[in-house]
Amino acid sequence: MRIEVAIRGGLPGLHIFGVAPSVARNTAERIRCAFQMSGIKWPYRTVVAEIGDHDPALTDLLDLPLAGCLLACLGYQVNGLQSGNGLLGRMNLSGRVQTLEEAPRHLAGAGILGYESLQCNTAEARLLLAPGAARPRPINHLNDLFAPLPPPLECDVAPPLMPASLSNILDTAVLNYSRHVWRAAVACAEARHSMLILGPPGAGKSLLAQSVYYMLPPPSEKEQSVLALQSGSEADRFHRPLRRPHHSITRTGLIGGGSPVRPGELSRSSHGMLLLDEMGEFQRQVLQALREPMESGEVHLSRGQSFVRLPFRSWVVGTSNACPCGLRGSANKRCLCTDATVESYLMRILGPLQDRMDLQLFIQDQELDVLDDLSVVEQWRCELWKAQRQSERGYYNGELPDASLEQICRFENERVELVWKEECAELSHRKRNGIRRLARTFADMSGAAWIQMEHLLEALRHAPAASSQIILQGNAKVP
Repeated sequence: MRIEVAIRGGLPGLHIFGVAPSVARNTAERIRCAFQMSGIKWPYRTVVAEIGDHDPALTDLLDLPLAGCLLACLGYQVNGLQSGNGLLGRMNLSGRVQTLEEAPRHLAGAGILGYESLQCNTAEARLLLAPGAARPRPINHLNDLFAPLPPPLECDVAPPLMPASLSNILDTAVLNYSRHVWRAAVACAEARHSMLILGPPGAGKSLLAQSVYYMLPPPSEKEQSVLALQSGSEADRFHRPLRRPHHSITRTGLIGGGSPVRPGELSRSSHGMLLLDEMGEFQRQVLQALREPMESGEVHLSRGQSFVRLPFRSWVVGTSNACPCGLRGSANKRCLCTDATVESYLMRILGPLQDRMDLQLFIQDQELDVLDDLSVVEQWRCELWKAQRQSERGYYNGELPDASLEQICRFENERVELVWKEECAELSHRKRNGIRRLARTFADMSGAAWIQMEHLLEALRHAPAASSQIILQGNAKVP
């Protein structure tokens, strides 16, 4: 949030820009009455305040920040405007600061923005805060801004949330997938690897994608704050969004736009899952629009003289048939598509996103070696969760920066590293690092400290060349 205050000659008054006119009038009257009732002389000049880059959900809580900036502009010594400290709260006409509702959520948001402490009225002596949240400093009245800055309140830090048990979130009676399919699904859900699921109709592509959504880890305290602001409902802070746009969606509907700018499906799925079902039916320009947001985690929109950045940090899962007729890989019917037609069809899907998709999975309508004991899947999830949460690498393996790969994604010996270099020699730099991150995920699922040969080969199995070779060989014949 950015607040600019200027004082110039003219009739006494406070003019606020950047918010709705009705909100500006009400805020100005509250601040003027609070100054008068607190014994602070109002300047006999025109005061202009500009509010920019603020969250609309915080519009009613800008009284205290505006009053602090105005006092500092008038030459008062305000002790609440030090670096790393913020102000947030709504004032009564008497200058008393109202109690801040949902204080843990606002403190978590302040921590995300880089504030170490936040002056507000929590009305509670002890709070349970998320890791990294700003510490509250008590303030009860406007005059408290002139007093020495009080020490932060003692707060408890919430423990990290464990993922829900697999038996509580899945209907295991209908999920007949093999071992490598389950491992790919766990890697996608717990480590935030993007995944493309290919296969004939009836193979269970959409069901597997929905199972990945049910296996997503619970949102952290910081993510809960963002989800509550994103949906506008406090009840949705514990539920990750699932967006499943139809294949007829336009480019603007996917990334956002319009006048005024409205978020699209990408931003609405932030901290949740974006499911692109039947990717082969999407327009190519729509899929092309996913490239930059998947790389940067943001959607950049430029409309006229305005520039807007919208968040996009989501799980991306796509499903599609493996050929135009959809029968490639079917055990019951024969596909009549030629290999050249299949390659052209796959390039239409994978061309824009081939380097951004970490996992490319091909499943058949009759999977062999079905994994019946799902307790091992539960073990993979727990091992991966512990490895990501109890280390200093970050939260998700799929988001590891390139600079930390040498330290975190280490190979067991030189032979494993040599195989990685040889197999990835013709791939792009982005895809090579993606395979290395995926191998690290499979190693964490097995509880291994280093990337071993079996983990690297499992990651290479989902590479573009390997997946295409499996699809081209999957033209089964009907007896």
